[in-house]
Amino acid sequence: MDHIVNTKSGSLRGEQKNGYVQFLGVPFAKAPLGELRFRRPQPVAWEGIRDAKNCGNFCFQPGNGDTSCKALIPSEDCLHLNIYTPACDGKKRPVVVWIHGGAYLTGSNSNHTKDGGLMCVRNDIVVVPIQYRLGALGCVDFSLLSGANGRFDSNCGTWDQVEAVNWVIKNIESFGGDPNNITLMGESAGACSVLTLMTTPYLKGKIKRAVMDSPAPHLIHTKENGYIAAKKVAAHLGVAEEEAWKIADIDAAILTKAVAEVEYNYVKDYPYLIPTAPVVDGNLIPELPYDAVMHGAADGIETLIGTTKDEATLFARNSDQDIFPATRENMDKFFADHPQLDRKRIIALYSGKKELKIWQEIGKEVFFHLPSIELADHLAKHSTVYVHHFDYVYPMLKLLGLGAVHCTNSTLTSGGEPEGLIKFLGLFSGEKGAKMQEYIHGYWCNFISSGDPNGDGMPEWPEYGESKNTLFLDIPCHVEQDPFGFIRDAYGEVRIYSN
Repeated sequence: MDHIVNTKSGSLRGEQKNGYVQFLGVPFAKAPLGELRFRRPQPVAWEGIRDAKNCGNFCFQPGNGDTSCKALIPSEDCLHLNIYTPACDGKKRPVVVWIHGGAYLTGSNSNHTKDGGLMCVRNDIVVVPIQYRLGALGCVDFSLLSGANGRFDSNCGTWDQVEAVNWVIKNIESFGGDPNNITLMGESAGACSVLTLMTTPYLKGKIKRAVMDSPAPHLIHTKENGYIAAKKVAAHLGVAEEEAWKIADIDAAILTKAVAEVEYNYVKDYPYLIPTAPVVDGNLIPELPYDAVMHGAADGIETLIGTTKDEATLFARNSDQDIFPATRENMDKFFADHPQLDRKRIIALYSGKKELKIWQEIGKEVFFHLPSIELADHLAKHSTVYVHHFDYVYPMLKLLGLGAVHCTNSTLTSGGEPEGLIKFLGLFSGEKGAKMQEYIHGYWCNFISSGDPNGDGMPEWPEYGESKNTLFLDIPCHVEQDPFGFIRDAYGEVRIYSN
């Protein structure tokens, strides 16, 4: 059965599924083509009733867009969102805006882990996964180059996210949602995006809750680091800085290939930095979001945040696609660039481990885990915060030597039937795997609904608070107080190239 809903942009035709209604491929901004290429997103409107039964194409990127729909193709016309709702009625339900990860280089909102159908049916919430411009098209700031000639706006990808959230706030009542009960949820670069959106003045007072799975809180560039990144990409394209305006006319596939090649070589010069990231511009992003949190910009936003036990095993494998140091040479470069770190004391934490594993542990701490704890420490002084450490290991991931790998927490969030790679990784997980999926789905959806992740039949998850209560997600779950104080003491504050 079809459902027609009127929005401020125009009318949409969605379809009834098993217990919910979905609207797919909904434009939240004009297609960023022609004169709008490399520009901030512009409001969209259409005549008549627009069909919303198929996901929109994903942004140009290396690979297949992490999509479950084989019919989709890479496109610059990618500013779409999907809406999954229990009913298009007057009931004001909690709303979650879901931001995909992928190092600001890959990803889409059409992966099965972003399907919000089951979350709607079981938890009576409205789920809105969004897309945004990636790579050179939205997450490299060419406006910083001397020859930009006004052809580029800053932070197009982040402006896309802001536009999407504002579209949701303006229209979600028509889909049975509450515009005053918005949770932002993201994984990896999506979690970094949540952090940025929590602190931008353009969404001040509009966000009630935030969920950050495996964030890298320092993965937002200072203006200086953003300039270096843009200059390196331009050079790889064969474009001199004084002629940077030429980049605006280069084919998207060529731009995508160039950025990917720069990304995988960045570790040689700037360990733990990548060229794709938002940049402090003094406007949308007045200061580094991590610092903005410390200055109170996100006070009052209820937060659920956590990392996995083996965050870095995907990124430091001693392969040609590492973005973390995986060799002694690259690690020597990192410590030389950050002399404030006590290398001997840090390495002593991992006595008896193989060298590659030591590099992976250091990568986990400096990029993901320690700054996430520091964020929680501040936010817990001003709001409700829940912190987790994901330790459960899929049997197949154990066999592959990857452990509780980056974002395995968020892959379980939708609670739906696993497909593709996730189904493969879940082989032989049995009752433990099912129980962990039940925990993740239950905790996250309870938090989105009420600000409290606890529910009937779930192990108790206390607030982080002054005791620094941390839930270790495993079978069985358990809680520890300040379990990582000794690691924090060994590292001190780590600011990667001052980001």
